[in-house]
Amino acid sequence: MKKLTAFLTAVILCCCMSVCPAALDIRSDIPTKTLNRILDDYRAALKSGESYVSLADYGVSGNDAYSDLYSLFLFINGDIGSITISNYSETIVNTMIDTDTSGAIKGARLIYNDRYLTDGGKCDIDLLNEDRRLVEERYQYARSLVKYGMSDAEKALVLYEFIISAADYPTDEEINSGGNDIYTFVGLLRDEKAVCAAYAKLYAILLNDSGIPAVTVESDSIDHEWVMLRIDGKWYHADPTWDDYTFEDGYTVMWDLNNDTRDIGAAYLSNFLKSDEEIEKTEHPDWELSNSVNPRKLKAVPTSGQSGAFSDKFFSSDDPDILCYSKMNYINGNWYFVDIYSNAIIRATYSGDREIISLPGNDFPKYSFGYENELYICTDKTIYRYDTISEKFSKVMEIPEEKHETDCFSEMRILYDKMTLVSASYTYDDSNEYKSAVFTENEYPMSDISAMEGVIALTDDDEPEAQNIDGTAVTANTRSSRLGRPGGNAASDQLTAEQRAALDASSTTGRRLSAIFLIVVSAVFIGLAILAVINALRNIRK
Repeated sequence: MKKLTAFLTAVILCCCMSVCPAALDIRSDIPTKTLNRILDDYRAALKSGESYVSLADYGVSGNDAYSDLYSLFLFINGDIGSITISNYSETIVNTMIDTDTSGAIKGARLIYNDRYLTDGGKCDIDLLNEDRRLVEERYQYARSLVKYGMSDAEKALVLYEFIISAADYPTDEEINSGGNDIYTFVGLLRDEKAVCAAYAKLYAILLNDSGIPAVTVESDSIDHEWVMLRIDGKWYHADPTWDDYTFEDGYTVMWDLNNDTRDIGAAYLSNFLKSDEEIEKTEHPDWELSNSVNPRKLKAVPTSGQSGAFSDKFFSSDDPDILCYSKMNYINGNWYFVDIYSNAIIRATYSGDREIISLPGNDFPKYSFGYENELYICTDKTIYRYDTISEKFSKVMEIPEEKHETDCFSEMRILYDKMTLVSASYTYDDSNEYKSAVFTENEYPMSDISAMEGVIALTDDDEPEAQNIDGTAVTANTRSSRLGRPGGNAASDQLTAEQRAALDASSTTGRRLSAIFLIVVSAVFIGLAILAVINALRNIRK
């Protein structure tokens, strides 16, 4: 038996070694040296943003060569002609291979995403690299929201509400004119516009990277995609798209007039961590694996856990005592959110503790967003800051008193280290009937917002002292339209052309040396395997 085992082991080793050339993508009838030169030319053209690479001098022809080159070009497109997060890529280039009437391959045309296409048909490499940096930074921002000590359900919740806050579902007009980007995580992270496929894909990627198994599922009958994730050993549904409300009647979720379909502060949880039966009740009639994200290679859709598994949690949409239309915020082990029923802020823990925190003057809270140790609350006339350490309120912005009859804060969001604030100014006729409204959206870096000194801490014996701080406290020069890496300088992350060239050269050299090393190692192992087979055969004969 030992001799037979040795023989079988040697045979298996030989078989394993025989696939090494395939691992190097050298599998064509084209001579290896010629193939490598063609691929080097193609990589160089792609890295420099060229729109065409000539291959006529290589004398390659035939259907097999065409097929092999096309497959290899697609592989390179996904490798260096893409925007990547985690192990997932969105390509920004397609390839067409040109042939003459005899079937000889003349060259390859590189067709880039319209966003990166210059007038000359080339790719704007600087813009592409800037987008890569922005997408990666925003993805890492999302990952940083998962904190040590969170339960898996809490991790799932904080990422779920990130997706809802970070994306707007496009209008029909935007879908028709938006190209492919709205279907990708690039469109969601870079442009903050995406359809359900991108919502689901990015959410599932984030979950898997946070240690929570997740897959995407789809329903052909409703042309929709969402996520199934495993919490405490059981699978549940989560549909961030349908919990990111859009409005077509000109109002926000908090009943303010609105001039578009979005509400940047709104979030709901009616489709979060639901069983099969519960998700069917929210009009998801059927589903199957979409294979957009399925890292564990599941063959069939998993069966969910039982209904009501999370009905006792603070985020349950079935709780009759709490109504929250805004984001839930994790700060130092507690969750803070607006409760419409109690007209207050709720502080809750996953284990079940809850506490009501009333605003000064019984102000009515609309939206809340956490930032570091502080909670920012938007009311009709005031933006409050609540320090969760000292448990004190202060005002950081306020509608001037002379405009209280006509103006209000209608929407608020904190995302990527900036506050977005939508203000509305209403006009009335002489009979006090509504005529029109003007909506203004401003963005403020949180470094400036955090530095605003608000009202001194309120106690039971103190009344809040009026303090007007309007948008002029943040100048146009300090406003940010791009995310800077937390704790760093975004400009310091940009490479010069010389640095990029050096990195590219180093990368190319490294790949070549790696290929040579793998070939040498493969040859050594093949030799050893052959010797093992010979030795095993000798032992069997004995």
